[in-house]
Amino acid sequence: MKPATFEPRVKRSENVVGWASTPRLGWRARVAIAAFALGVLAPGQALAQATKETMAALAAGDKATRAKDWPAAITAYSAAKAADPSLAALDGLANALYSKGDAAAAYDAYEALIRAHVTKLPKDHRAKVEARLKELGQKTGTLTVEAEAGAELLVDGASLGTLPLARAPRLAVGEHKVEVRKSGFSPFTGTAQIAPNTGATVVAKLVAISEKGTLKVHEAEGKAVHVFVDGIDMGAAPWEGEVAAGPHEVSVRGERLKSPPEKVQ
Repeated sequence: MKPATFEPRVKRSENVVGWASTPRLGWRARVAIAAFALGVLAPGQALAQATKETMAALAAGDKATRAKDWPAAITAYSAAKAADPSLAALDGLANALYSKGDAAAAYDAYEALIRAHVTKLPKDHRAKVEARLKELGQKTGTLTVEAEAGAELLVDGASLGTLPLARAPRLAVGEHKVEVRKSGFSPFTGTAQIAPNTGATVVAKLVAISEKGTLKVHEAEGKAVHVFVDGIDMGAAPWEGEVAAGPHEVSVRGERLKSPPEKVQ
């Protein structure tokens, strides 16, 4: 008689470590686990974090406004605006700039507020914004600068970007120093007189920096001689012409006449 054999039944445990023993997951779950393992925020989490940071910046702006700390309010509302140009961020920034007395920047901020959220503003709030734009328009004007494309524009020492600008900058009424710089050209310096609610135009003519200079040579007694520059016969004296910037060797020669070479810069 053949002996009986016994094979115990082994129940698969779901606590066993290993991919084969792990419950089967959908692709969405696997992606979520992979993202979590890599420390990557899912879109919803990133949005929540950004919203949290924006709300914190708005709260900081409101706190600074109550304390009338306008520089701190401007910094906080600017951070909130960079994350989300909401009505609250733009309105807070515009009011802080207005209270600080920065008329040009306040005008731009109120204009951006109207442009982005005009339909959301209550009637009385919109009337207040429009009244302030009218007030600030009397304290500011725009500047247009015509110059070489790619040149840098500086007003009162602050760079406003590369010409041509997308929009004419708004400046406080009064005189402003205007500088235009571009590699290979002599810089332009001038002034602009800004009048209330109008535009001023500055034409900045940049002159290319020459890499040559003019050399003039003549024989003191008017004798018939030829001019030699760096050993090259340039023709009869008196002679005038352009040469590359830098040192050169000049001499004159004639019939039984010859001058020693002379260094010129």
